[in-house]
Amino acid sequence: MTQARIVIVDDEVIVGADIERIVASLGYMVVGTAVTGEQALELVLREKPDIVLMDIKLKGDMDGITCADKIHEHLDIPVIYITAFADELILQRAAISDPYGYVLKPFEPRDIYIAIEIALFKRNAEIQEHAAQEEFYRLYAALDQVGAFIFMADADGTITYANKFIETIAGYLPGEVIGKNIRQSTLGVCSTDEHQRIIHTIFSGKTWSGRFSNKTRQGSLLQIESTITPIHDASGNIQCFIGINRDITKEFSLEVQIRQAQKMDAIGTLAGGIAHDFNNILSAIMGYTELSLMTLEPGAELRRNLDQVLKAADRARGLVRQIVTFCRQSDQERMPLHVTPLVKETIKMLHATVPSTIDINLHIHAQRDLIRADATQIHQVLMNLCTNAVYAMRGVQGKLTLSLDNAEFTAIEEAALQGMPPGAYLVITVADSGNGISSDIMDRVFEPFFTTKPQGEGTGLGLSVAHGIVKSHEGYISVACTEGQGAVFTVYLPLLSSGQEATPAQAVLASGGSGRILFIDDDKTLAHMGQQMLEVLGYTVTAMTDSIKALSFFKEQPDAFDLVITDYTMPGMTGTELVECLRQLRPDIPVVLYTGYNEMITSEKADALGIQEFLYKPLSMNMLAEAVKRAVIKL
Repeated sequence: MTQARIVIVDDEVIVGADIERIVASLGYMVVGTAVTGEQALELVLREKPDIVLMDIKLKGDMDGITCADKIHEHLDIPVIYITAFADELILQRAAISDPYGYVLKPFEPRDIYIAIEIALFKRNAEIQEHAAQEEFYRLYAALDQVGAFIFMADADGTITYANKFIETIAGYLPGEVIGKNIRQSTLGVCSTDEHQRIIHTIFSGKTWSGRFSNKTRQGSLLQIESTITPIHDASGNIQCFIGINRDITKEFSLEVQIRQAQKMDAIGTLAGGIAHDFNNILSAIMGYTELSLMTLEPGAELRRNLDQVLKAADRARGLVRQIVTFCRQSDQERMPLHVTPLVKETIKMLHATVPSTIDINLHIHAQRDLIRADATQIHQVLMNLCTNAVYAMRGVQGKLTLSLDNAEFTAIEEAALQGMPPGAYLVITVADSGNGISSDIMDRVFEPFFTTKPQGEGTGLGLSVAHGIVKSHEGYISVACTEGQGAVFTVYLPLLSSGQEATPAQAVLASGGSGRILFIDDDKTLAHMGQQMLEVLGYTVTAMTDSIKALSFFKEQPDAFDLVITDYTMPGMTGTELVECLRQLRPDIPVVLYTGYNEMITSEKADALGIQEFLYKPLSMNMLAEAVKRAVIKL
């Protein structure tokens, strides 16, 4: 153990020397002696001892009590008073100076030993208590800095501590919750049933972890991730509870966006499969109907019936096209497009069709509006969003606002939506003053065929098609609303830094012709139909249903055909694989490739493979005639 360092102060030199001898014999280290208050103060400030043995009566202007006060102004060092006598006033003054003990003259070595040891023990206890207090305050200060609401409650559930983060997370001050009981759901933490399950769990001695919704004092809704742990004593009894609550509203929102994106991708895959099979069916219906119509006299009753069949099939084709668009597949060429004229055109159309009870406003703040897009599809997005907004305000006075703005995000963290890369965007906003969208269906608004409209008033494809088009243009779309206060749909489309307007392609008149065509489709019905349609147009056609056999047949006489028309999805060998093999035999053979729907092939990919024409089913006679003409012309 380290020796205690002692300073002795006594105005009697002989007495001081005697005290020094006794202290040293007891095993302590005397670091200095003084006879006046001034000397004592200088000595103590220099040596910083563990104990000062101070005579109360000192010669000069500074007695022992005054000297002790001066020492305590600078250092927290225990002082033990040594005195032969003292009146009541001196004792009162000495008590105020907070002495660690008294030794009365004359004294025995044992008296000094006891006084010093008691003072050292008391001082050590004070140091430990002070350290514990500092540690306690540091802990509480740290808890206040933690980005979570932390509380403590006693065994009965009464809250005894709450850190300051509760003000951030819920708008309450710590003092407003201290004293409340966690058994009572007075802070709107969750539903009654859920709250009771939490209370039952923790008071049964188990830790509860989970998530719940929490309303702040201002009424906004937060998502909370919480852990409440009961603390047990050695006997297993609950002593208190500690709870940690973290605001995960942003993380929860990102999770919802990710789940929604995954769900939309899954629905898109399903819809794509439906579109492929349904287009094959429609191809047969429309193709054979057109062939039948060509055999009938004008005015025949059967012609009128078949006209209705063709019209119904055409409506079905439009429906499938919307599904295909939702699946982010487009057969339209995209080119640099200024969106402002398109928006103004949309507003004109709305003014002509929207009831006068709805006030239409246009705000164009965008300095740049050039994007790479298909004008028809962007127009469809605008119309779908606007008509959806109009429907939300049917029968009442309302306000529709269409806005164009620019936004630029230099980092992923700045992006408005999850997954958006940094860059410059054109922001299209469509806002209405309708009743808004309830929270229980918010995550379904972009699902195909989901609608809140009565039967016969909508197909549920408007918003899903808008979602598909925006995503196919590498853009992003979101919806925000408060039920009863309208909805705001926001579209983000990547801006082009520069570009030129594309020149529209010249239309080719649909007409027949002559030539030899190899037509391949694994569906026997469609292969036969394609042969008939092309033969009616004047071509000589060989139809086959097996791509491998078609390749062998072509290999035998590669110069026997002027054009090849092939389906993409076929067993054994896909259309593109077949084209590659045909080109090895005859590089100059023109090709028309078509498909019902497939994410593996697009018009851009077909063009990269050197395929002259790329079509989507269902094929009409005019579509087929134009494609054949264009394919030959391109050579």
